[in-house]
Amino acid sequence: GVFPEAEQDPVIQVAGVVLRQGEREPFLRTVFTLLPCAPILGSQVLSFQRERDLLQVGGG
Repeated sequence: GVFPEAEQDPVIQVAGVVLRQGEREPFLRTVFTLLPCAPILGSQVLSFQRERDLLQVGGG
């Protein structure tokens, strides 16, 4: 494989799972996507039109 190049290979998804210490099940599952996608059971899906916006989520 080849490492992705930023100019040619956009980030299309970033996912995060948050667990409380000592618990087995996550209380938050979020998927950030470039362009819309199908719903993902048990997850919050946030879609963005631009890669830049997807990568800046939470950065203010």
